[in-house]
Amino acid sequence: MTRSSDARTPLPAFQLGIILFIQAAEPITASVIFPFVNQFVLESGVTGGDERKVGYYAGIIGSLFFLSEFVTVLFWSRLSDRIGRKPVLLAGMVGLFVTILSAGLSKSYAAFALSRCIQGAFNGNVGVAKNVMVEITDSSNIADAFSFLPPVWTMGNTFGPLIGGELADPGSRWPGTFGKIPFFIEYPYFLPCATASFFALLCSILGALVLKETHPTKLAEKRQSNLAASRRDYGSINNESVEEYPAAEDTSSAADASSPSIRSVLIQPIVISLTTHAFQAVTMESFRTLLPLMLSTSIHLGGLALSSARIGTIMAIWGFCNGGFQLVFFARAIRKFGPKKTFGIAYGSYAICFALYPIMSYFAKRANGVDAKVICVLVVQLSCFVLGAMSYGSNQLFIIAAVPGQNSLATVNGLTQMVSSIMRSLAPSISSSLFSLSVEHNLLGGYLVYLIIVLTIMVGLYAASRLPDKIEGGR
Repeated sequence: MTRSSDARTPLPAFQLGIILFIQAAEPITASVIFPFVNQFVLESGVTGGDERKVGYYAGIIGSLFFLSEFVTVLFWSRLSDRIGRKPVLLAGMVGLFVTILSAGLSKSYAAFALSRCIQGAFNGNVGVAKNVMVEITDSSNIADAFSFLPPVWTMGNTFGPLIGGELADPGSRWPGTFGKIPFFIEYPYFLPCATASFFALLCSILGALVLKETHPTKLAEKRQSNLAASRRDYGSINNESVEEYPAAEDTSSAADASSPSIRSVLIQPIVISLTTHAFQAVTMESFRTLLPLMLSTSIHLGGLALSSARIGTIMAIWGFCNGGFQLVFFARAIRKFGPKKTFGIAYGSYAICFALYPIMSYFAKRANGVDAKVICVLVVQLSCFVLGAMSYGSNQLFIIAAVPGQNSLATVNGLTQMVSSIMRSLAPSISSSLFSLSVEHNLLGGYLVYLIIVLTIMVGLYAASRLPDKIEGGR
């Protein structure tokens, strides 16, 4: 990333757009199964017809995805240092295309889980896209570039379930058309998976045609190759030009040295930034897990007893609002308040989100339903979460600024994604289990889970106080 203290550099809109388009494929293919995974588990027979076990087996599928991502993310990042960013990104897109298509053709629980597991492995190259974003920006416009990430992921996580919900079991939904095709009767979840896989395939084709390589070493090799070719063509030899780029052996050495050890990059600023990233990831994923759980739970157990359709509508509206807010206000907040203040305010707002759950439940119990007071509290809660989502982008800026050198970028981004993956694999099971325990044993009136998470956020805010007041090129 080129450092600049001058006026903001214009964003490379076309290349940034291609990278964001590729990024969108990952949340779409990851979330397309959410609306029908529980039904698939039940129909697969793995539960023996016991509906109470569905959540357990569905949770295993979700955990396998993120655990596979955790295991492979550093491999992809370091591989991109050796062979370049572009081939690794394209391999990931092709892998997503094949694996989500395979999931749609699965009949058994084991086959579906295996497909999901392999899909998570290919999804591990998500950190490589962030490397590209860093390499095509500088310190004057990187906040603007990263402000597009939350909207892209939000939109992907909105459209994925929308595709899965609308296109699942087309034979039953449209008996006059798809119902007459035996294939869609035999494979009821192929259509949504195929639609999502087509998007991944489109990304791979588009990337192959127009995405440019950004790795500095690979760019130097290309320039050196072009220079050598021009010398052969024109016979002009200039000693000064010969030394402008490293020799082939030196370039190879640079590539070998471009993947430093994990221990060498774990300097204090990186450790602090990764710690706050871990708190942010587990908090955000806990909220995403508890929101639909609380909204669907019976009122007397502390929920709102909303239907799946209403929950889907709420989450879709929330997703669009979140994406638009991040796009409009994130970069402005960074320039006005700086990354540290932005992170502190945003992450602190998560505490309000969780503290509002008991209040919302209290009003729902009094009204024995969802009245205007409950809706007002829900709107405030989701607004606070939209503000809290700014903590993701601001924390990314600290991580990038703390990278000790260009050759460490892929390793650090790989570590960041590993931390995110392991937190996202643990948060759903931990938060939902705490919710069940709190309700089942009436711990703190059934609200103990929210107190524990709020206290966790307080610890995260303490960790955030160790972040530097300014980052290079920032406030």
